Amino acid sequence: WGKVAAATTVATMIQRYGVTELLFTGVAGGIGTDLHIGDIVLAERLIQHDMDARPIIPRFEVPLLGQSFFYSRHAAKEKVFSCLQDMLEKKSMHEILSEDSIQRFSLHQPKVIIGDIASGDRFFASGDEKENLKKYLPSIACVEMEGAAVAQVCFEHGLPFLVVRIISDTASDDSPADFKSFVRDIATAYSREIIDRVMNIM
Repeated sequence: WGKVAAATTVATMIQRYGVTELLFTGVAGGIGTDLHIGDIVLAERLIQHDMDARPIIPRFEVPLLGQSFFYSRHAAKEKVFSCLQDMLEKKSMHEILSEDSIQRFSLHQPKVIIGDIASGDRFFASGDEKENLKKYLPSIACVEMEGAAVAQVCFEHGLPFLVVRIISDTASDDSPADFKSFVRDIATAYSREIIDRVMNIM
C-alpha cells in the first residue's frame, strides 16, 4: 500500500524485468455520487492529491515535471473499456462471484466508467474529507493510494499503462465496515477476471 511502495515496485519491474506496458488494478473509494460498491473506474487521468509544494510551485504539481495530471494514453483503452463492460454483465458476474457475495454487497447492476483518479497516502473515511477533495478536484471519480505514483513512473519511462479500480466503499462515514471481506471475496475475483480478460487485448 502507498505511493512509495507502488512506485518502487513499478521501477523494479521496468529495470529488472524490462516490462514495456503496465496494467495496475485494485480497490478505491468512490468520490463521484453516481458510483457504488462494485463499480469499476478505468483511469483517464491520475493526480496526487497530497502533493503540495506551495508557494514554490502550484498545489498538485509534481516538482520538476511541470504537470499535475498524468494521462493514461494506452492504445487499447477503448477495447479495455468494452471488455470491462462485458465482464459486468449479469451473466458474467454470476460466473465470477457467488450469489451470496452478490447479495451481501448489493452488486446487482455494477457499471464501468472512464474517469479521473486521485492518489495519496491517506485513507478517506469521512464525508468531510470527501467533500473537501471534491472542492479542489471536482473531476475526481475515486480516491486510492497508488495509481498516480504508478502513472508518474510510467510517464517518466515512457511506458503505456492502464489503471483499473474497483469501488470498495464510498470514502465516507457510511462506508461498509467489512473492507477486508470485500477485498477477499469481491476485489480478488474481479482482479483475476480483469487480468485474464485485459491481458488478451493489450
